[in-house]
Amino acid sequence: MAAHLLDAAVWQRVAGVLTDPHVIAREIERRRHDDPTAAETASIERRLDELARRQRDLIQRLADVDDADVVGLLRAELTTMSAERAALADACAGQRPRCATPTWPSGAQPSRPALML
Repeated sequence: MAAHLLDAAVWQRVAGVLTDPHVIAREIERRRHDDPTAAETASIERRLDELARRQRDLIQRLADVDDADVVGLLRAELTTMSAERAALADACAGQRPRCATPTWPSGAQPSRPALML
């Protein structure tokens, strides 16, 4: 088959599909029900929840520590976790409002001056 005949037939079909409102409506409806980002977003949200839990635990441990070296290590770990949470939020920005902005988990924001060593 000659390339120019095949090319013309393919473009005719493409134009027919793109100008048929029924085809467009079916595709829009299919995409509403079949979110290709759902699994990845769910995985990111699980990781965000895990990081929030670990941050809460570290902050609670930090409040009980008097050793400056240990405090430094715990603060470094919190900083690393915060950076990971921000990167995860960037990865899913626009996919789901829940993970668009990283926030501290409820009650986990360090507020006591002793935690700011």
